[in-house]
Amino acid sequence: MSNTYLIVIDPSTRHPEVEVCEQIIHSSPSDVILIRPALSPSDRLEALGVESLWEVDIERVCGVIILGGGASPNDQLTWQSELKDWLTDSSGPIVHQLPMLGVCYGHQLLGHLCGGKVDFLWDEHCEKGIRYISLTEDLFGLDAHHKVPLIVSHREGLVTLPVGWRSLTATPQIQSNGAYTPVVAYEAIAHNQHPWWGFQAHIDATSMFLINNQIPVSLPEPYLGKVMINTFIDIVIHT
Repeated sequence: MSNTYLIVIDPSTRHPEVEVCEQIIHSSPSDVILIRPALSPSDRLEALGVESLWEVDIERVCGVIILGGGASPNDQLTWQSELKDWLTDSSGPIVHQLPMLGVCYGHQLLGHLCGGKVDFLWDEHCEKGIRYISLTEDLFGLDAHHKVPLIVSHREGLVTLPVGWRSLTATPQIQSNGAYTPVVAYEAIAHNQHPWWGFQAHIDATSMFLINNQIPVSLPEPYLGKVMINTFIDIVIHT
């Protein structure tokens, strides 16, 4: 057993993203605490419930990854309230300034907790497929200004940037693959002082994730989102 824990939160509301979480666990040299806050105990498989977060020794946590799910940060479900309470508690990761990576729902949640606004895009149409992302700075194994195909599946977005954060793309416009016009929503963000990052695209996507979420494309090979997550893990484990 290692001396530190990586916490992975899978907020799936319909089924656990088993392959996504297994890929992260296998990539981490540190022990992983897997939390599935939205699912019943019988559906969590090997994961713990949200209440287990309060039992974690925060001094041994090296980082937190919050994945995507079917809920909205604007919802007020019981599990969401407890997750938000833990994240913002005096003994939680925000106050302790622990490295955090938010993906899709996790991205929106971090922005929401820090004062940003999350809202529907494209008349509530759910955008699914591949979007080409170009970052303005080198980050997590990606070169700046290099277009990278990443998987997307979302109908909401972070429409205002919280104070103290910066956009990692040149403009806040997000394109749509369908008959909808671009919208203003932040694709990728980073905190200016703390090691916190958010990505709207599913950098965690796997082939099974595409099937589970009925996304009608093939996973790009090699999938650079995997490189990004592995680089984040490497950074937090060895910092």
